[in-house]
Amino acid sequence: MRRRAESHAVDRHVGLRLAARREELVVCREDLARQVDVPAARLRQFEAGEASIPASVLPQLAQALTTPVSYLFAGLARKDDQNDNSFAAGEAESIVLSQTFLAIRNRRVRQRFCALVKAVAAREI
Repeated sequence: MRRRAESHAVDRHVGLRLAARREELVVCREDLARQVDVPAARLRQFEAGEASIPASVLPQLAQALTTPVSYLFAGLARKDDQNDNSFAAGEAESIVLSQTFLAIRNRRVRQRFCALVKAVAAREI
């Protein structure tokens, strides 16, 4: 489990990348917020790193900004690989896993997959 400070660091990083990409494309915050159906004030919080972006909204934002989700996580500071439970140690794998998981349309398959991952993780600990 990530510590709260690490969560905020990731939220700030993703938010800055989100804002930078939006500005690079010269898209106003209100237009982007409409495209992904979130209030503009909430999008401002995402960009400022004051709120975590829900997993269901993240791919919508990336698609609206014509960029892969991985772009938003690019450049996160690497941590010492000795801590295998840290976000940064499994960053690439986490991104691939979440993108692949989101592509599974069948709800039952997703639930079974989650159960499988939890079982494997329990054996690793």
